[in-house]
Amino acid sequence: PIIDISADAVAYVDPKSVDSIRQAYLRVIKDEVYRASLIEQGTENAKRFSVETIAKQYLHLYQKLSKK
Repeated sequence: PIIDISADAVAYVDPKSVDSIRQAYLRVIKDEVYRASLIEQGTENAKRFSVETIAKQYLHLYQKLSKK
């Protein structure tokens, strides 16, 4: 699910509601603190998907499987 990937680094909207989408866009455009928070959270969240992080997770999994 997209929620697992994006975490709190996204402005969630009701995709069937034009008003919901409009309000989210306006908030991101007008609210500098909110926008900066999304950027900061997104940057931090992206680290979960770095090559180094994924490689470490695979290594840990392989080590765990080799002990069984």
